[in-house]
Amino acid sequence: MQENRTNTTKDQLNTKVTRRRFLSGAAGVAAAVPVAGLLPASAANAASGRSHRPTGSTVKVDVTAQKLTITPSRIPAGVVHLDVSTPDAASIAPGLLRLKGGVDIDTFLDHYIKAYSTDLETKRKYTAIIEREADFFGGAAVTSVGPVRTTAILRPGRYYLFNYNAALTPYLRDSVVPLQVGPGHSHGCLPKIDDVILLCGSGPGSQFVMSDRIPGHGTFLVSNLTRQINEAMWLRIADNATEDDVREFWAAVRAGQRPPKPVILSAPEGLAPMNSGFSGIVTTAMPPGRYMITTFMYDRQTWVKGVFEGFWKLITLY
Repeated sequence: MQENRTNTTKDQLNTKVTRRRFLSGAAGVAAAVPVAGLLPASAANAASGRSHRPTGSTVKVDVTAQKLTITPSRIPAGVVHLDVSTPDAASIAPGLLRLKGGVDIDTFLDHYIKAYSTDLETKRKYTAIIEREADFFGGAAVTSVGPVRTTAILRPGRYYLFNYNAALTPYLRDSVVPLQVGPGHSHGCLPKIDDVILLCGSGPGSQFVMSDRIPGHGTFLVSNLTRQINEAMWLRIADNATEDDVREFWAAVRAGQRPPKPVILSAPEGLAPMNSGFSGIVTTAMPPGRYMITTFMYDRQTWVKGVFEGFWKLITLY
């Protein structure tokens, strides 16, 4: 979004959960937190680790800094895979959203642009407005390093793919494309997941609860258990980077200073913003190495980006 719910107990946040326990409990998590806000029973089947080939509708999303195109633009309701790719080295974030209550896209975009204001009160006002005007279903942040696939279960209706990064550019209108869903049904299956990623907590104490090692080429159920819209972004870091190195890097960025070490080696890739209480499925194709997973969303209490407040975790991709 313009920033490029459930409380958990202290014990939950501090518990070290193994991959096996993640997967065995994932069906329960998904049943409580629907994939894309829809059809929790199907989400539970996917999270249970059943071995089946993913089926459903596939939408090819090609995006650059100047334009976004999708093929096809009409699909039946049900399981929908977005295959997102770009030739650009910079991170580009085509999100999936659906407008509420008769809001038209022109009004939404006008409010979205105002949410970029450098005046904090204006930013807060219009951020609250756009979050009332739309449901956010994820989507992907992607670079030329590799494609990202996201999966959702969509009911009939009119959705939009929107390159959030284009909001303040001359290419805004070419970066918003409608996706018509329904009224048929694709009779698809969700993909088998490799692991579960939970976004938990509230404010500066928020955490990513997940395994320390995950596959770079893998499929993950990501559940937003924070109290606000949020995202999950991967960034490659130097192999010898410590938590202190990463903390000092982002402290310098926040202060507008030159970071002491070149810790961050890539632009963000991952699952674009989704509503509190929603889950998304993301399939990545990232090279092995050391990464951090984080969010660049503003905390709705402090109005500081999550990455600056320590809402990140260092992980290894194999």
